[in-house]
Formats: sequence, C-alpha cells, structure tokens
Amino acid sequence: MRARVLTLTLAGALGTVVAASALAAPKAKIAPPQSISKAGKIVYCSDVSYPPEESYKGTTPQGSDIDIGTDVAKLMGVKAVFKDTVFDSIIPALQTKHCNAIISGMNDTAQRRKQVQFVDYLRVGQSLMVKKGNPEHITKLADLSGRSVSVESGTTNRGFLAAQSSKLVKQGKKAISIKTFPKDTDAAAALKAGKVDAYFGDSPVVV
Repeated sequence: MRARVLTLTLAGALGTVVAASALAAPKAKIAPPQSISKAGKIVYCSDVSYPPEESYKGTTPQGSDIDIGTDVAKLMGVKAVFKDTVFDSIIPALQTKHCNAIISGMNDTAQRRKQVQFVDYLRVGQSLMVKKGNPEHITKLADLSGRSVSVESGTTNRGFLAAQSSKLVKQGKKAISIKTFPKDTDAAAALKAGKVDAYFGDSPVVV
C-alpha cells in the first residue's frame, strides 16, 4: 500500500505559528494569533469518527490527534476545542472560519495544498479489513474485482479504490463496488453487519 501522511491543516498565518510549536521546548509558550489569544481558545475542525486518531468516549473526544491538538493549545496558553465535522465538508468549514485549524486524518495532496497549508507529522499505510476467517479469500487489491468495499466519503482512500477499480476494468475484470459512508465508523460497521465484503482505510484505523 502507498504511504499516507496525516496532517494538521491550517489557514493563513496560523501555519507558521503551529509549525514553530513543534520545534519549541516541551514547556515553552508561543504567542498565538491575536484572534485566538483574545478568544482564549483554538477551535479545531475534526472528523471525530476515526479511532484511534479521533473518536468519542461518551461525549468527550479522545485519540492521538486530540492529544496533539490539546498540547499545541497548551503551548499557546489557550484551551483546545474540537468541533466534530463531516470529512467531506472539513476544508470548507476551515475556509468559512468555523474553526481555526483542522486536525484530522487527512492526506497532504497537491490539490488540497491549493486550498490550505499543511504541517505533516505522521506517515502511515493503508489496509483492507475482511470478515473473520476471510471467507472471500481477499489477499490483494486484485481480489476486490466484483467485490463490495466500504470506505469513508471524501477521502483519498476512496479515490485510490476508484483508481484501482478503473485498472481492473481495463484488464477486462469486474469493477470494485465502492460503498461510501459519511463517517468512517459507519464504513467499518458495514463490514461487521455483512453489508460489504471488505473495508478499506488507514492501517492504524484498521488495526
């Protein structure tokens, strides 16, 4: 599988501020932009349906991205607030100032860089998840021909599956039946419920 970069996604001058925080000493404080300082908080748009990066424990967001976002806020001396945002609309939410930054499992791509700035901090792969015992005998991407696969909408994972499906069709094989869901947890649940043959996502999420 190809590597995947997860990012903290930013608008305008905030990119420089947060990037600098990664180089600061653990107990150092940095001056946030005036609007964040005045509000006393930094608001993140985050798709809180992507464990172990973002998920809810009751009504409290938790996960690796939540920890990172919280520590960045501490460096600024402000509170971290996480606004649950459907992934499909997460960049527009940042652009329309519903949040100050995005922290979510998002690939740093050339197309997205036309809209936002990135601070890359993690590189992972992608994996398939199948039913226990692997009754469909899926061991490689080519085995998805004619199979149904669930994936979160608006993701590069979905785009990758579509590209693989096109390759299979050009080889005279059946296309992949791609089933998209607004939340990644729903895509994973579709496999458990027997609605699809496999689920496709980032490796930490699949694990």
